[in-house]
Amino acid sequence: MLILAVVAALFYASRLTYHEQVALLQDEALAMTSTVVAYLERTLVSADDVAAMAARHPLAQQLGPRAATEVLEPLLGRSNQVLRNAVIADLTGQPVAWARPPAPTIEGQVSATWLAAVASSGKPAISPVVGGVDQAAHVVLMAYPVVDPNQKTVGVLALAVHLEALEKVFANIPLPPDSVITVTDEQSVVVARSLDSARYVGRSTEG
Repeated sequence: MLILAVVAALFYASRLTYHEQVALLQDEALAMTSTVVAYLERTLVSADDVAAMAARHPLAQQLGPRAATEVLEPLLGRSNQVLRNAVIADLTGQPVAWARPPAPTIEGQVSATWLAAVASSGKPAISPVVGGVDQAAHVVLMAYPVVDPNQKTVGVLALAVHLEALEKVFANIPLPPDSVITVTDEQSVVVARSLDSARYVGRSTEG
């Protein structure tokens, strides 16, 4: 009986230790999730502020080609280098100015219908992932209505956020050994990863 009692006590202690470890891992995961969200929000809020300022520029409001060099080009290189491109489109969603020539298989795949819908709604929006599975880069568009001095919507300004570049943002987050951050959208498509992002971004986690 004594031996059985000792075994039972050891088994209970082992189970208790296991549950404590699980609880600790859950707490660490929650803390890490909060940290990741904070880093992403800081990066995207920075881009958000930049876009809001650019959308108020007179050249952006005029939808003129000079906006490419005087409004859009200066935006690139900010926000932790995560902006790959920027575009101004008219109410039909047709681009009138790009910060740099769009890659046909990446930014060139931006839907004019989607941009027009942003203009029609009068509200900012974020696009689904743009870029094919086999492409070296993927983006999401952060789009904002452009309004004139009379507060009439005249077009859309959109920032192309380079998703693979978010790996550099995550590099600043202290992670436990062998940990990997993966961020997916509502369709389970990987939009950001802290390791090997070029292999995973734009692909579904469901196979």
